[in-house]
Amino acid sequence: MARVRLIALIFGAALIFAAASATAEIIKDFTLPVRDIPAKTWLDLLRQVFPDVAAATAPQTGAVATDMTAIHSIGGADDSWVNCGDRIEIDSLQFYPLRLLDQDRLILTLALPDDCIALVVLFDYQGKLVDAVNVKGDQHADISADFVRPLGRAGPVGPPGALVTATSFHDNSDQSYDATMLLLVKPDGFSLIGEVLAFGNHDCRSQFTEETKIDPVLGTGPMLPIGAAVTRRTQRFAADCDTKRGPGTVATFNGYWCWNAKKAGYEPRTRALDWLAKWNEKHF
Repeated sequence: MARVRLIALIFGAALIFAAASATAEIIKDFTLPVRDIPAKTWLDLLRQVFPDVAAATAPQTGAVATDMTAIHSIGGADDSWVNCGDRIEIDSLQFYPLRLLDQDRLILTLALPDDCIALVVLFDYQGKLVDAVNVKGDQHADISADFVRPLGRAGPVGPPGALVTATSFHDNSDQSYDATMLLLVKPDGFSLIGEVLAFGNHDCRSQFTEETKIDPVLGTGPMLPIGAAVTRRTQRFAADCDTKRGPGTVATFNGYWCWNAKKAGYEPRTRALDWLAKWNEKHF
């Protein structure tokens, strides 16, 4: 059966999203100096997570390690999904520089071919590890090239934080399940904002898919609101399991997280998204 999992860039009718952020840069040669931290190489940074990491033997690129420091899982992620063996291969990394509250930070993620863990790692601009979390909470994890989105205006000081997103998922012959995690990154580390669930189902007589978009929303204040839109597309079929019965239907479910300055955190306004998640759980 064709894959029913879809995560696409869509615009919910009730949301006006801020401009998308730039994509992260990709590094494959870990012996290179870190941009803006020339006294450190990428291997120097990675050794704080993988103590014995070393550059891969040519002609291969990337790095290899056999040991990993203790990493805590966050939100819906679970240590039970971390299954790295005695040889950990790292194909590449992607990094994103940030300025938060007058402090420079570097966020990076790693591409591991066996998907044994999904790491998001934060360093300061002396190359010191600030925080590292596992965001894998299912069979697979996906961290896109635009996984970081600033939550305020760029400038000499920078906003208090930025948004980081990562998706855990699994598929089987007729269903798919996606959980997209929203993390707040501040100068001192990561914390959970919330999670958005999306589901897909395909049987002989019907199919539906759910597509997720999460991005900052245009607004004022030190931290932008965060908008989420899950769009469900449904199609029914005749008894032959192939002929479409009528036009498909589309429904969009919206939600927000709004910054509470007094509590220094985001508060959910996600009633429609919560209803959708409960409906999916009940019916499938």
